[in-house]
Amino acid sequence: MYNGSHVGNAKKYNMTLDELKKLIENHESERIELKEWKGLIPFDGQEKFESRQCVLGYCVAIGNEGGGYLIIGVNDKKEIVGTGAQFADDAKKKIYDKTEQKIEIEEIYDGSRKVIVVTIPGRMVGRLLKFGHVPLMRVHDSLEVMSDQEQARILLEGQDDFSAKICRNSSIDSLDDVAIVRLRELYVQKNPGTRIDGQTNERLLQDLGLMRGTGVTNAGIVLLGKKEFLDEYLAQAEICFEYRNRADDIQFVDRVNYRKPFILSAQEIWDKVYSRQQMHQIQQGLFRTNIPAYNEEVFREALFNAVCHRDYAQQGSIYIKQSPEYLEISNPGGLPFGVTVENIVTAQSTPRNRLLAESFGRIFLGVERSGQGADKIFRNTIEEGKGAPDYSLSDNYSVVLRISAM
Repeated sequence: MYNGSHVGNAKKYNMTLDELKKLIENHESERIELKEWKGLIPFDGQEKFESRQCVLGYCVAIGNEGGGYLIIGVNDKKEIVGTGAQFADDAKKKIYDKTEQKIEIEEIYDGSRKVIVVTIPGRMVGRLLKFGHVPLMRVHDSLEVMSDQEQARILLEGQDDFSAKICRNSSIDSLDDVAIVRLRELYVQKNPGTRIDGQTNERLLQDLGLMRGTGVTNAGIVLLGKKEFLDEYLAQAEICFEYRNRADDIQFVDRVNYRKPFILSAQEIWDKVYSRQQMHQIQQGLFRTNIPAYNEEVFREALFNAVCHRDYAQQGSIYIKQSPEYLEISNPGGLPFGVTVENIVTAQSTPRNRLLAESFGRIFLGVERSGQGADKIFRNTIEEGKGAPDYSLSDNYSVVLRISAM
């Protein structure tokens, strides 16, 4: 939810010449735009797209990046050439009226050469800055329309995180004691040298963001909630396992419903998959090597993705369907904003349940903070000679991942 906070760090005003020179020298690693503009300054381009390379256009684009600087009087070779340009007295007010950005304008002299530094604040969380009606982004030396993926990522920042909300009628009594003990064990394993023996359960959970006050977040309930509490308040946090002798069989021969603390069920689910999988023999020189049909690291990443990224507003369960041909994991809710089947390895996505994804990163060994891990799934399956994992059955309502047994 939009909370009025800005993206990016506060910038420095009253800059010295030495600081300016360092900024110019390192401009490629900063959010900085260098412009020669010796005479008149193109200010707002009348907000016409073809005239977007102006002060207003750069305030919008750099603000969308998180804030930075527009430096006038410096050429592309990072040489201070000076400018005779002058901002109107009401320039800052005009920018504010268009974008609600409080820019700062400073004049710094290197001998007789004047440099104008415009300090641009970052956008508000979850909000796009626009030039006219168009959100801009910098692409090399140009200003372009922001990509759909980047727009979606920014807008998603302003959405509520379901996993961070307090679950109704929850308290420390809603949590499974065995699960809390397991949480402590996993946390110490992930964070060697950490001493939490003297911490109460409430304090530990509050430090991890799983409790606020006396209430437990939905992430805390998914990870640690008692079965009876899950039955009443978060029944959709269920994972269903089914095994079929052939992939196209209608009837399953084994089914288990896991509606219990995920911190306890995660290992049980893998043990079930492992017990049902086949071993394939691979000839390596004079020797044969047994290769399991499904890799534990791949399965863990796929399962954690499903739990982190699913849409808990939908009442459906996560399904794991196993057969000798393939393993299929499906979860309610389409791919996160900005992610497609084509870019799933490279896309920078925002987890649908950020607190839950971050909790996985703090607790489970080998889990990335983002909770994404699609690259691990692709890398492992390809290295094992199974080809790429198959997401082609995914749509706007569910994500379906199939991993070949061989």
